[in-house]
Amino acid sequence: VTIDPRRMVMTRLMFGVTCSPFCAINATHHHAESEEQRERFPAVCQKVKTSLYVDDWQSGADTDEEVIQQYKDVVAFFKTGGWKVTKFASNSTTVLQSIPSGEIHPHATINLDDRDEHHGDTPTALGLRWNTGNDCLYVNVPARLIDSQERITKRTVLSALSSVYDVFGFLAAYMITVKILMQQLWRIKVQWDEEIPQDLQHAFLHWKSELVDIPTLPFPRYMFKNRKNKKVTLYGFCDASEMAYGAIIYACYEDDSDVIQTVFMMSKTKVAPVKTQTIARLELMAAL
Repeated sequence: VTIDPRRMVMTRLMFGVTCSPFCAINATHHHAESEEQRERFPAVCQKVKTSLYVDDWQSGADTDEEVIQQYKDVVAFFKTGGWKVTKFASNSTTVLQSIPSGEIHPHATINLDDRDEHHGDTPTALGLRWNTGNDCLYVNVPARLIDSQERITKRTVLSALSSVYDVFGFLAAYMITVKILMQQLWRIKVQWDEEIPQDLQHAFLHWKSELVDIPTLPFPRYMFKNRKNKKVTLYGFCDASEMAYGAIIYACYEDDSDVIQTVFMMSKTKVAPVKTQTIARLELMAAL
């Protein structure tokens, strides 16, 4: 019996589908490119392509008044597309007071000092915890990773490595040690569920013992405190060894006391290729 095929069309954006992230981002970009929206919200339409990270809006301004106006424009812009923006967080109490209480992130104004050591009640930004009280970012470390007592296998090491999400490279110098360890396990062809050699176990346990301190390290979110003018100079450094290579970028600016301030921006590290390379070539790879 021949049955005519039925054509099924999804009318909602589904979670878990491979194309969902692209569809979500493309829909917002398409909305921002419409002539009507560009006339009504020119600043928001411009920021959609730079301040929107999947479903998180990250933006700000130099004054409370500018942020409040931006909040109103963002809400109105997304409302015209059928989206509701909610769970707002800010380091300014003035800004938060201008937002309806039901639209504020439930933990936006809680101070870290008043909570337990795991700091589980802070807003997140780009996968990091953001304490709006001191305006600092903290890297997340799952409690299960710190408390785990399981056998140490290649799977265990990879799971630990993947569990620390550090988008800006705050912990790049710390994380590269376990990346090198992971590469060593591949070199000696350890199986996924095979217990790793004792010397590598000791190295991994030493690295893991310092994980408990990671969630307590504050990284200032705002880099240009008391900046005198808009002039900022970027400085990049790179280096390499036989095992790894990396790069780091700093920003320098002059504050209102005419003192030159230097702030960390971001860093990246990679293990050296398995195939032996010259140090000069690795340094060039670090620069790129």
